[in-house]
Amino acid sequence: MSSTLFLANIRTKVTLLKQTVDAVQFPGIQALLAFPDPDIAFRSGLFAVESTIRKLSRQIDDLASIHTAWTTSTQKLRPTDRTSEAESYKNSITAPDNFLVILYMARNTLEDLHTAKLNLELRVGRSTSPVDSVPSENVPVNPNSQVLMQSSNNMINLPKLQIATFDGDQFANGHNSGQLFST
Repeated sequence: MSSTLFLANIRTKVTLLKQTVDAVQFPGIQALLAFPDPDIAFRSGLFAVESTIRKLSRQIDDLASIHTAWTTSTQKLRPTDRTSEAESYKNSITAPDNFLVILYMARNTLEDLHTAKLNLELRVGRSTSPVDSVPSENVPVNPNSQVLMQSSNNMINLPKLQIATFDGDQFANGHNSGQLFST
């Protein structure tokens, strides 16, 4: 009976995955700003989040591949053996803390980690030293970087876009109408 092997493997992977999900700590923006050098704190937080993303992704992929292997091997069985395997599968997914629920929670946590990573990446590029930051509601703003950004945007010389005016009269008389609809 292959279901016992798959279930044992799944239980092991679920335990590891659940421990990883429970251990995830999201870095607080305000706490990182309180560090003496917030830029280093944000970079450290970013590295920690990226590491957790990789670890959680691997564990999710491992559990998903075991689940796929189990369902694939069940489909290859004879009909008499398949019913007992299907019963084992049904019992495993109807348990209160089944692996599909843990997998769902892990995927949600992974999405939250990706959001945290994006938030940290937005902060890492800014100068966040407490001396020249002006606190607003939740986002620290460095007035020096904004002035530089505004002046650099003004220095970009883009070509002027010129669009020829449309004269509808040339199509009203049937001229060039075949050319318009042939393409």
